[in-house]
Amino acid sequence: MDREIFGLFHKPLVTDERIKSKLTVAGDGSSSLEAEDIFSEGDNIQEDVLYGRDEDGHCYSLLHLLYNQKTTMSIGAPRTCRLTPRLLVVSTKHVEKIEDIAILSFRFRLDCNQWFRKNLAQYQQKHLPLTFRPVITLNCNDDLSIEMISSHDFDIGKRKTMVSINSLKPQPLKAFQDAAHYLITFLSFACRSALHHGNITLEDSEGVAYELYYKPGFFPENSETDNNLFTYFEEDELQDKFSRWIALYDAAPAIFKLYFLNRLRPLDITVRFLMAAQSLECFHRIFLDPGDVSFANRVKQIVEDAAYHKILVEVGGLDEIEGLHRKILGTRNYFTHYRDYYKENSNETDVVFLNFKAELLIDLFLLSRIGFTPEHFESIKHSVIDDRLNRRQNMNMIYLGSKKI
Repeated sequence: MDREIFGLFHKPLVTDERIKSKLTVAGDGSSSLEAEDIFSEGDNIQEDVLYGRDEDGHCYSLLHLLYNQKTTMSIGAPRTCRLTPRLLVVSTKHVEKIEDIAILSFRFRLDCNQWFRKNLAQYQQKHLPLTFRPVITLNCNDDLSIEMISSHDFDIGKRKTMVSINSLKPQPLKAFQDAAHYLITFLSFACRSALHHGNITLEDSEGVAYELYYKPGFFPENSETDNNLFTYFEEDELQDKFSRWIALYDAAPAIFKLYFLNRLRPLDITVRFLMAAQSLECFHRIFLDPGDVSFANRVKQIVEDAAYHKILVEVGGLDEIEGLHRKILGTRNYFTHYRDYYKENSNETDVVFLNFKAELLIDLFLLSRIGFTPEHFESIKHSVIDDRLNRRQNMNMIYLGSKKI
């Protein structure tokens, strides 16, 4: 829900020209300022910083603003403007630059309420006791540590997760944002559903608290049902897997953006499939073989990964699994080249279910890269592998009461 703040705003050195304005903060963290006059004359389209204060004495610092609308000349009517800041900082004092804050702590709410499990039994029962309050600590690097606390909020009637990223010495904002991004993408991968976060606060070396508002680059506009790849944990093993995730992400940030895009934005299923096919090829090239290998052989090698190949065959059948790389190749070629020759080898009428399989291969391959053993793939054989590999057949059994086709 949007929040509106009314007050007087001005440029830092122009305190005698305070302009009545309305500041709107949206649920995604973005904000905008509508003012009853303009803050600078001429065709200037940006402001470095604007200050404001509300009736309760809260100080608002808007940093790196762009004009969305600006009335430079008006006859008989007030000049108005509307601006969008890159960052909004709320505190007991104004901030001219974000670099002026000696940040020691970065805290936020993470909508990850069903991931925390103490053991396999809790995962299988799909139930968490109301008194269950796990606290997980992870190290992002030598400077930054992460603490996650999941607890049941009796006021709102559901679980909430709070994250605190801490440092013993001041760090720039980007260092904390990077650490948060690693954690959020790691858990989004685990849940297979892009996670929202918000309510960001900072604390500096003097104990001063700041509210920070901006729309994160990783902010889902899409909503998908969780299909958890792993949901219970041993904390020492989790640290190893988180460290491996960071190393993988740093090796291929552009490909991970492609991988997550379909969960952040609603996409046409053909586009989504083509992105999955491209991700398969790129992940194989980066993490397994950078050489001159054909697309089909790259997908085939991913299918044949020793950690999970046996389970794929067991669940999907030998013929289906042995031909899966050719089906993905033919369908990709048909949609990219659109020739009848490729249509004969494609599955273009069934691309929704082929996409489930292509995305499943990516997830299994990445699980293998961050150290999950064959025993783990056995534990997700039904909830993940069979669910996506045989989605069409399972839907027929569940909803139509028929045998598998």
